[in-house]
Amino acid sequence: MKGILKFVLYMGVLLLFIIGSSWMIFSFDEMRGMLVGVLLWCIPFGLFVISLIALAMGKLPKLGIRSRLSAAVVLLTSILAGASLILLVISNVFVIQAGNTGATALEKIAWYGKLTGQMPMQSDAFKVEGKYATYYVTKDNEEKVVVMEEMFPRVEAQLDRFLPPVTSGEKPEIELHQSESTLNLLQMEPEMSGVYNVLTGKINLNANQLGWEELVIHEYTHYRVHQFQLQEVGEHRSIPHWLEEGFAQMMMGTLPLGPFDHYKEFTLQDATSKIANMNNPMQDVYTYGQVLSLEISKEASKEQFQAWLLTEDNAVIEQEIRDLYAIPETVLTHQFLFEKYEATLAKDPGYFDRLLKVTADGWEDEWDSYKKDMYFPMYKEYLPILQNVVIVELEWDKGEQILNEWIQYDPILSQEEIQQEQAYLVAGRGELEEAISLMEVALNKQEHFERSEKMNYYLSIYKLLLEDPFHPEALSKLEERTIYSSGTQKWLQQIQDESSSQ
Repeated sequence: MKGILKFVLYMGVLLLFIIGSSWMIFSFDEMRGMLVGVLLWCIPFGLFVISLIALAMGKLPKLGIRSRLSAAVVLLTSILAGASLILLVISNVFVIQAGNTGATALEKIAWYGKLTGQMPMQSDAFKVEGKYATYYVTKDNEEKVVVMEEMFPRVEAQLDRFLPPVTSGEKPEIELHQSESTLNLLQMEPEMSGVYNVLTGKINLNANQLGWEELVIHEYTHYRVHQFQLQEVGEHRSIPHWLEEGFAQMMMGTLPLGPFDHYKEFTLQDATSKIANMNNPMQDVYTYGQVLSLEISKEASKEQFQAWLLTEDNAVIEQEIRDLYAIPETVLTHQFLFEKYEATLAKDPGYFDRLLKVTADGWEDEWDSYKKDMYFPMYKEYLPILQNVVIVELEWDKGEQILNEWIQYDPILSQEEIQQEQAYLVAGRGELEEAISLMEVALNKQEHFERSEKMNYYLSIYKLLLEDPFHPEALSKLEERTIYSSGTQKWLQQIQDESSSQ
């Protein structure tokens, strides 16, 4: 028992020595911190020498080392203490070189806490516990939590097309920054606005910019991919960079339109090993990977695509892609995929022309055909046009079905935009009072000027027609700008007929 107490006391003193040493080293600049570290290092070095002597002699009872086992413990702990001091000196140099010149010891320690994800990177950030994520926000961006909580179910639905659900209870930590200045701690490239940190599992992004919603989706996709890897194989996998970034870029719902000739210079291996040469507006690995991810995820089975997200060997993935498409030996893989993508894009104008012949009764067949042939980021652009075809025929129930599809495939469609579309459908059914209520709620939160102007215009028409279905000003406005395209006059007649019959 006495021996155990001595051991605990020894370890306690050693721990206090390390804590005190870290404080002393972090209190100085690089050079002085290094000198203090050397002086302090003499202590564990002395213990190291004593332990070697004790091991050789069998014991040193005057120094409390009564066996070779005790000597071995002192030897091991002295090595660990010495290594810790070296790391502390290096850490002090690193934190100062990162820009923390003149910082106090406490500030330097706090900096490491931020770097390792143990505390928020912004001093004024506070925690908000959401259903789908844990957020660290400031007063200036707290309202964006509501937007993300509305987005996440739809983002999850999209990701579930490719990945299994996350283990129950798992959710990401997301810190929203007001500018890129606080992101500098992560030593990112200047043009980068967000990052998923594999080591800490946290997402950090600049939410004070246009398109921040797409950035959330991009970084959250990284999170989901790595959660999938942990669930399947118990570790993070370093998959080819073009696939890692391409899949995340693809899930943002944007669509590269070309031209792509300059990308065809790079093989799949180039896109992984020559990233530095591709990080410019004309040759970036994000667009390169996005095009390839769109194409292979459309052609491959869910199981095959998941297998690629677990595969680190670029050559294995490329061979399996060649087998999947039966690419001839004389054709390069990346060139084949780019040309196939370009051929698919070329079909799109034909689909929009074909819409002129689509009827409300045939919208589902048309929609199924479109999904079969095109890439899913194109769906959210096509659905509003398809909905317009149906609304012209005043088929409000079918218009609502299309709106539900649109909401599913456009995760960043805001609640205000959804309410606006619902208001059009409700007004179409003749329920003007409810439509006005929906429109006013949407307008209170609407920041987009052009959309607000359009909503206010339609709102004024609804109010005038509610007051009088034959109101001259309403009729004049409808002549100037229709609401339901060529079906507007028929809709107006129904409103007037219903009013006359009451």
